[in-house]
Amino acid sequence: MPRHNDFTEAATPQYTHAIQSHIRVFILACFGMQKPPKEALEYINSLDIGLTTTYDTIRQWYIRFEKGDFDLAGHHHSVGDTS
Repeated sequence: MPRHNDFTEAATPQYTHAIQSHIRVFILACFGMQKPPKEALEYINSLDIGLTTTYDTIRQWYIRFEKGDFDLAGHHHSVGDTS
């Protein structure tokens, strides 16, 4: 079992997919709190969950949200090095 904040053993494709889904939820939450994308990036990347996101990814999601598209499923945006 991995130690706290040690994601080396947990870095399976299933884990990566789950974290990407959670990052989308964090992006949506930051959008709802009206955080600017740069502040959202800093917040999400500070969570220390084993993956990070990029400014471009956050901007892509913000553009979707601004258009009223809040569907987080089925969209494959890059997160960290898993692009």
